[in-house]
Amino acid sequence: MSATLLDTHALLWLIDGNPMLGRAALGEIARPGAELFFSYASAWEIAIKFGIGKLELPESPEAFVMKHLKINKIRLLPISLSSIFSAGSLPLHHRDPFDRLIIA
Repeated sequence: MSATLLDTHALLWLIDGNPMLGRAALGEIARPGAELFFSYASAWEIAIKFGIGKLELPESPEAFVMKHLKINKIRLLPISLSSIFSAGSLPLHHRDPFDRLIIA
């Protein structure tokens, strides 16, 4: 069994049926036995973007995320202290703090 970590856009595109989520990604998500994860960092990003008006949702961010994690059988991945410190030492290919934390 392999694990797949969905980033913020991947979950939102999955929910919306957005074609930006490619066939390979959809295949991985739909693969029998796939373990799917969603980082607390992505949930935090959704909450912030909703709060500042950059993301429209049909309900509160908490209700939206929790509902779709359950529907899609996606488990939350906690943020460890070691991941936080690792995020700070990554090369600057990604400046977005959420992406850096998800990568770490």
